[in-house]
Amino acid sequence: MAKEAIQSRQERVFSKTYAVVFMFLLGLPLLSLPFFTDSERTSEKRTPVAFPSLSSDYGEFSRAFEAWFEDHFGFRAAMIRFYRQSRFELGLLDSMNNVVRGKEDWLYYSGGGGGDSVQAYAGANAFSESELGRLHLYFETWGAWLEGQGITFLVLVGPDKVSVYPEFLPNRIEKSPYGTRVEDFLVRMSESDFSIVFPIDELIEAKIGGSQLYYKLDTHWNAKGMFVAYDALAEKLPKSNRLSVNDVQFVGSDRLGGDLAEMLGVESDWGDPTYSVVLNRGNWAINEGDREVLGKTVDRFSIDDSTLPKALVFHDSFMEPMKNLLAGHFRETNFLADKPLDSALVLELQPDVVIVEFTERSLYTHLRKPLPIGEGGQ
Repeated sequence: MAKEAIQSRQERVFSKTYAVVFMFLLGLPLLSLPFFTDSERTSEKRTPVAFPSLSSDYGEFSRAFEAWFEDHFGFRAAMIRFYRQSRFELGLLDSMNNVVRGKEDWLYYSGGGGGDSVQAYAGANAFSESELGRLHLYFETWGAWLEGQGITFLVLVGPDKVSVYPEFLPNRIEKSPYGTRVEDFLVRMSESDFSIVFPIDELIEAKIGGSQLYYKLDTHWNAKGMFVAYDALAEKLPKSNRLSVNDVQFVGSDRLGGDLAEMLGVESDWGDPTYSVVLNRGNWAINEGDREVLGKTVDRFSIDDSTLPKALVFHDSFMEPMKNLLAGHFRETNFLADKPLDSALVLELQPDVVIVEFTERSLYTHLRKPLPIGEGGQ
């Protein structure tokens, strides 16, 4: 009898302990709420839900509070990371947050809408005839305006990773048999008086040679891929101080992660090859840093050689590793990041060459960009 009483008492103690631990764990996200900040959130690329106004009526406040709590409770980011990471490691996470996971863990950007590189490859967001006409008008108008100012116009389109490495896409995704929208654009622009450089053939040839040219976990090319694109662009530059592959060294290392891995919300335990570029001859252009011109921040490089021309470069993040190489062709190079062509800036800086660089998936953004002064634009 005493043994049964002891056993019964132990069961009650265990049940109460279990209940207390269960309630504690259930309330832990709420209890820990004051100790978690937005800096501990996952990179969800959105604004967190704001705390509701206390002046709201009861029904509205309760719904708003529930939405706020679900977006801020303690350990939320850690639980999301654990969920995504575990599914990634088990091979169950194939797409999320505008990222498609391909073979051998290659990641591709599928940002939805006009910027979706995977849809563009598959032909799902092809340009209409009117859109192609607008793009043709945009670039031809700028080309004619710059030519009227005595300025050489060059366009560099950086191929999307999916165009260079389609072999790692999931089997369900195939290239459109009717071509891609950038191919349609290049056909439309084939008779232009200015050069459009789209180094897809050069990159594929270099890839066949055994080099990895883009990061598996990132949208960007690495320094080796950048150099292939630089080499194709340098053919079009006036008074070219063109560097050959023998003029540089690529010092390799590994890096973890990338913008696509961050968007997917996972961490990798393998390295993506990355390179720094070392010049074997001559000197790099001097980076004089940022300066303000007409309210815009330009990054200025210079070389002490008055025989060289002057350049203004409008670009996105793909240009960043190319700046030093490209600046070697000009006595002064002003780089302007993530801004449209600006005729007032051109007139202010008086370059001899204007270069526009953008990625293949960003081509659609030029549908809404302004034309130069006097052409219905800015």
